[in-house]
Amino acid sequence: MKNHTTVIFILSIFFIILFNCSPNLTDLVKQYPVIYNTHNVKEIVSLYADNAVFEVVGQLSFTGKNQIRNITKYDSVLNINMTISNIETRGDTAFFNLTETNDWLKTADIGEAHYKAKFIFHNGLIKHLRAEAMPETQQAFGKVLTPLIEWAKENKSDVLAKMMPEGKFVYNAENAKRTLALLREWKNSIK
Repeated sequence: MKNHTTVIFILSIFFIILFNCSPNLTDLVKQYPVIYNTHNVKEIVSLYADNAVFEVVGQLSFTGKNQIRNITKYDSVLNINMTISNIETRGDTAFFNLTETNDWLKTADIGEAHYKAKFIFHNGLIKHLRAEAMPETQQAFGKVLTPLIEWAKENKSDVLAKMMPEGKFVYNAENAKRTLALLREWKNSIK
């Protein structure tokens, strides 16, 4: 009986330590922009589960660390800086507001992009990131992207073809550089 009581006591201590040392969802969410803003792609990708989904509603959806690595490289080249606010958690899901700035947004005179977002966690890793641009952000993107793409079709079709093979934009470090250069050249052409 004494050995049984000792085992239960030791297991109880173990679980108290385990649950008190494990970060809660709010802490995991707060950690995300801190790490993302370092632009350390390897460290950022380590926050995701192997089969994680990275989704921006109506714009892109990637599954798995290899695809997430590419969007992370794209963001890093554009010098992304994000903040998170209004975190609420329910079960394994965290809901929050995400604000981002980057060199492309600044050059486009948009400044900031605002999203409603959520993480679904599994074993302390992000299993699903889903972000949806707020209406004012969607409108701001539309005011820039539509004329930019039309101009690029007429004046830079070769660059556009590299960025969008088969008509679909490829998110990677090279295209981050191209899209910023294309935006700058378009803005200079309309002055």
